[in-house]
Amino acid sequence: MKKRKIGYIALLSLISITLGACDKYLDIRPETSIPDEEAYNSSTGFKTHLNGVYLKFSTQALYGGKANMVLPEVLAHRYYQNQLEPWVYKNLTIYSWASGDVKSHFSSLWFGTYQLIANLNTLLEEAKGKESLFSGNDYNIMKGEAIAMRSFLHFDLLRLYGPVYNSADSVLPAIPYYSFRSATAMPYLKANALVDSLVRDLNVAADLLKEDPVKTNGKAGNRDNSWLTKRNYRFNYFAVKALQARVYSWRRDTVNAMAAAQEVIDVQPAFFAFDGNSATVPVNDPALTGDVLLAAETSDD
Repeated sequence: MKKRKIGYIALLSLISITLGACDKYLDIRPETSIPDEEAYNSSTGFKTHLNGVYLKFSTQALYGGKANMVLPEVLAHRYYQNQLEPWVYKNLTIYSWASGDVKSHFSSLWFGTYQLIANLNTLLEEAKGKESLFSGNDYNIMKGEAIAMRSFLHFDLLRLYGPVYNSADSVLPAIPYYSFRSATAMPYLKANALVDSLVRDLNVAADLLKEDPVKTNGKAGNRDNSWLTKRNYRFNYFAVKALQARVYSWRRDTVNAMAAAQEVIDVQPAFFAFDGNSATVPVNDPALTGDVLLAAETSDD
């Protein structure tokens, strides 16, 4: 029996701010696959590509598990393991970086994340000049979500592999930054320069998502367009503002961090209300999803 479980990505507390390139992501049928020749000749092809990236993003190897709820928590010693059972993450817990299993964890995360980035860049480049294939505001929404996810992925890699900002290491090479499809490896970018790029990209994403239905209808989105419903499962406008707040906060820019966070705080009571105080909610919704800005849903057999 298939069990479904949801991993929630902590972008912002609503009380405080808390290489291989692949040219297509169309190998999962039927929901995320169409013939290659149709891939980029219709809006359906582009949406299918992006949906495939979301599915990979939400796997247990990435943000449906290890990248979100496991590896960072183990590193912070906030992941309880019963030592009477197999101690799966022992070497990671004691920071044994040379251990084979630790190397494997981080190698998988590194290459899996950059594979997603490569697919997003393929989507963005193939979409150039093809606005006429889309109806309404779908083109801007698709492009805004793709740029936002790419920024999120780079920022998470920077936090895991890069320096503490405002340190001597901030001007040292941190991680590669891919803003376009490239068959060659990009050089490692300095952390401060990388954050400048993330700030620019997130401003672009927020502008593209300025007519996101989440701004008027909350998580429900546009019920007349199935692709624009359940906006808290996509990189929606408010998820972008929360991510902006995190990026600015990381670089100690409290003024811009607060400005971005305030947009989320202002709509929280109406669109992302915390409902855990209800006696029935914990039973029906144990993850307390009311105030979740962005969720990654995964399924396990």
